[in-house]
Amino acid sequence: HGGEAMTVTYSGPDTNGQEVALTGFHGREKPISEPEGLAPGFNAEFYYMRNNLNRMPAVGARAADARAVCPSIEFPSHQALEVLAPGIPNSKIAVVWTGFIKIG
Repeated sequence: HGGEAMTVTYSGPDTNGQEVALTGFHGREKPISEPEGLAPGFNAEFYYMRNNLNRMPAVGARAADARAVCPSIEFPSHQALEVLAPGIPNSKIAVVWTGFIKIG
């Protein structure tokens, strides 16, 4: 098994065409509909699943097993995920990131 990894990058005129980690903003207390009252980072909700995953499971009715705020979605290894969610399982993990990205 190769393990989990996830990195979201962006390149554009403001980065001189260089790939950089995408950063964002999140609502401090609860999801918000307009970008007001934002803090840096993305909200991350970790779900520890019982079954093997071959697609994103429906997690809407479940409570998250762990929550954290991360400045970017940049996790090249399981150890990087453990920094945000200590004790996270080695497999069968679903993560939902929410937030806003600034364009322009």
